[in-house]
Amino acid sequence: MKPSDKTPGPRLVTALLAAGLAAACVETRTEGPASGPPDVVVSTPAATFEASAVGRTVGRVIRFEPTDPTVGPWFSVRDAYDRELGMIDAVGRAWRYRPHQLESELLGAGTVNQGVARILGEAAVELAETPPH
Repeated sequence: MKPSDKTPGPRLVTALLAAGLAAACVETRTEGPASGPPDVVVSTPAATFEASAVGRTVGRVIRFEPTDPTVGPWFSVRDAYDRELGMIDAVGRAWRYRPHQLESELLGAGTVNQGVARILGEAAVELAETPPH
């Protein structure tokens, strides 16, 4: 018997590799009913404020009033270019949106002025009501 007679042929090696790879593949699926529709809060803009710090305009705030009386108002915080940067929810928590992130960053809780300052990166801000845009 020659030494080459003891080595498996290429077809056998290929078949063994294919069987091994097929056994390593696992697919898992989870199916079931959805947990229900998401909570939708319909809100309308109620007031607009200009945010200023050290005598310069640093942003704008829009107060939204939900149509549901059990839900409190929330505030959209925008920079001087009117890009929405974050929000302040009905219980005073300030949230900053992060580009390319699924979750917003919780900056803390407090007054609306404090939340606006945190979102805009200022030490303090003053809010003055303006006509809606």
